Amino acid sequence: MSVSNCATFMPVLPRKTTGAPAQACLVNASCTLVDNKVYVFGGFHMYTDEVYNDILVFNVNDSHWKRLEHVKGNWPVPRNSHTTTYWKDGKYEFVKLLVIFGGQDVNDDFLNDVYILHLRTLTWEKPEVSGDVPSGRAKHSAVIHNDKLYIAGGCQGKENDVSRDLHVLDLNTFTWAPHVPFVRRYSHFSSIYRNRLYIYGGMYASLDCATDIAFIDLDDMNVSQVVVKCEDSPPKLGQHFAQLCGNNLVVVVTQCLKYDENAIATTTGIWTLALDSLRWRRHENSGMDQRQASWHYYVMNPDDRRFILFGTNDRDPDESNLSLVLTLDLETYGIVYVPPGAVGRDYSILFEQPEFADFTIMSSEKDMPPIPVHRLILSTRWPHFRNICTSGMSESASATLTLEDPYHSVKAFLQYLYTDSLEGMSVETVANLLVMGNRYCLDRLQKLCCADLHARMGVETVATVYARACMVQDEGLCQRALLKILDDFGRVTKTAGFRELTHEQMTALWDAIPREAFIAL
Repeated sequence: MSVSNCATFMPVLPRKTTGAPAQACLVNASCTLVDNKVYVFGGFHMYTDEVYNDILVFNVNDSHWKRLEHVKGNWPVPRNSHTTTYWKDGKYEFVKLLVIFGGQDVNDDFLNDVYILHLRTLTWEKPEVSGDVPSGRAKHSAVIHNDKLYIAGGCQGKENDVSRDLHVLDLNTFTWAPHVPFVRRYSHFSSIYRNRLYIYGGMYASLDCATDIAFIDLDDMNVSQVVVKCEDSPPKLGQHFAQLCGNNLVVVVTQCLKYDENAIATTTGIWTLALDSLRWRRHENSGMDQRQASWHYYVMNPDDRRFILFGTNDRDPDESNLSLVLTLDLETYGIVYVPPGAVGRDYSILFEQPEFADFTIMSSEKDMPPIPVHRLILSTRWPHFRNICTSGMSESASATLTLEDPYHSVKAFLQYLYTDSLEGMSVETVANLLVMGNRYCLDRLQKLCCADLHARMGVETVATVYARACMVQDEGLCQRALLKILDDFGRVTKTAGFRELTHEQMTALWDAIPREAFIAL
């Protein structure tokens, strides 16, 4: 038994933007996310061919566009098919910059200049560059890593002249390193993971859609190309938008742009490619509401949970290509960024060993044994414990701390602090650790728990996951658990976890069921 029509539960719907820019048919502009603002630069008018160098700014919080008017310095020439990349200067936390490279100007000449927009002062800078300066190009890819700008591929002049080179600009010295051969590609996406630069999507010089994943090792510059074929891989057709989230390449596929009434429909949704195993996964419940809309632009910062699409309403062709916004919460689809760990496994051999232990942790169950721990390890891994030890509280003097949680949860929590792992823990235990991680502001523990629960929740455990997600107000996990409950409502209602839901949690569940839903036997 399931609750039918549950696909309408909390649908992801496009929103109308306000302050729409005058360029109704803006194409081949760059779109860059910085905090809660999206910066759009350049592009051209699809019908008049007018090329722009305007800067448009979108506020994610209120969905409003505005044009930046008072920017100091010498502006870049109008251009399209360039790249604009967000650079947070590693030397100064407050310095936020946009780095623009290449594109085509009003005469269709290919550009190779570099401009920097200082967002704090709204000032343009054109640095003097040296070294192996690349030829002018457009439709290339750009990514910044460790204060270096990586430019891969792109079109560079003559018909079908697609670059196969990788160029690297040191942003501290503005010196181009000698280029290295890579792969011929344009209109593609690039990202860096574990010191490898990956290229996804785009087109070959033959105008065919690229089907392989190419990457280059930035240590020895060895190049690899892999074709991953499986039932779960994304379709070749459609608009492909991609970004990195942890060890996953996130790919959002929408329908082809409707310039042609005979455009072929394609499967849409969200896919991830695990870069460690090169395995594709299509995420369930990824049917975003794309009806009557064409999506032209997207933004997502690496490791962010927001994937934002911009487009236009197909029923009103006079509207701007930036008149609709669709924000996808990746955690709702089980895509969770887990911050890197900061502990080795060497601590695990000390867990529960009384030798050299100098502190004791107790649970709320008085008849359970105390757990010996080490002040140094817990102080390093657990800020709350460090504050207790340094504040002179009674617990510090008695070398004993009692936690309000059950014994098995406390033991699992301490095991995580020693090992930085959830290995071997049940779903119920991980759900309890989610609450403890939230209470003690341990972001990595929360993300580890969230990712694990997304991957392992089933009929017997989904109600417990839902309850804990409600307690910590994790909207992505809560929504996905609710969808799981509604999809298998009959069996879930027979589980112990469902019977233990509080009145408030049951009320939230009933409120979430669509008005038009019905029981399907």
